[in-house]
Amino acid sequence: MYPIFFLFRKYATDSYPFFFHIQGVPFRTSHDIAGKSVALGTSKNCQLLDLSLDELRSINPVFDKDVYEFLGVENAIQKFISYGSTGSACVADQLDYWMKKLEIK
Repeated sequence: MYPIFFLFRKYATDSYPFFFHIQGVPFRTSHDIAGKSVALGTSKNCQLLDLSLDELRSINPVFDKDVYEFLGVENAIQKFISYGSTGSACVADQLDYWMKKLEIK
């Protein structure tokens, strides 16, 4: 499994798109919310994905059920969709491209 520090750091940075792009929260505020979320998860010795919606809303009412689509390593990775990113679909596209380019079957 993943080290606990990695999970908290990863979730914190990957929650920004939810706040910033989906909810329209300014980036600086998003940073504050993410930090408080990590602090709560750390104090409860759990992953952010394991916090209830009520616990998350105790930090900021901007949280809604859609936040769970952004939390978790697998969910976070799927959100990386820009060219060259590490999202599964992007990596698969690059593998396909290079296998054809190098004529690997």
